[in-house]
Amino acid sequence: MTTVLTRIFVIILWLTSVQLFGVRASYGQVSQDDTTILLKAFRQVSKQAQIVYVDTVSAYNDTTGRLFKSIQNGNISDKRTGNYLTLTNAEQDYILTQLGQQTVWSDNLFPNSKRIDADNMWTYLRQMNAQRALSLNQAALQKDTMTVKHPRFDYPYVFSFAKPIYIRDNTVCLIAFGAMCGGECGQTETSFYRKENNEWTKWIIVTAGDF
Repeated sequence: MTTVLTRIFVIILWLTSVQLFGVRASYGQVSQDDTTILLKAFRQVSKQAQIVYVDTVSAYNDTTGRLFKSIQNGNISDKRTGNYLTLTNAEQDYILTQLGQQTVWSDNLFPNSKRIDADNMWTYLRQMNAQRALSLNQAALQKDTMTVKHPRFDYPYVFSFAKPIYIRDNTVCLIAFGAMCGGECGQTETSFYRKENNEWTKWIIVTAGDF
């Protein structure tokens, strides 16, 4: 029970709008690069046709708290790939300033997307998971093995994500997002993408986790 409550508390911090320490709100649409990078990241989690996301993401939460420490250290590395990045003082200051902004997203950020209020996320997930369970039960009764043997991508996901942060003449980008599919179901990731030959690819994973 303690573990469940802790996770719920962390998720609430991640998704709930707060006004602390003079937090500024960042508004606006996503750029073409934002769309490319974010959709690449999201499609590694969910294959659902529609992207569902929350309207507001807090500047201070469990994920960005760990990220703050990594940025302040200045030396970012990915042990899995051996890739590394050494941030200048100016880059550290810029990234930390951007991370200190609350993100408020507008509607229709992506093709075939849906924005929901952060406060309604759990209600939405309960409804979608109930529909999914009903479909699976009906498929089992009809001996529809293809539907019953569903991949994990069939889960309904709600994404929360900070505004992408660009450095080095817009050739390096930092993203931070969470993807929830239930009370004890979700993923989080913060990572750097790099642009080479006009193509964005994941470069360094700072933190990532499933639960």
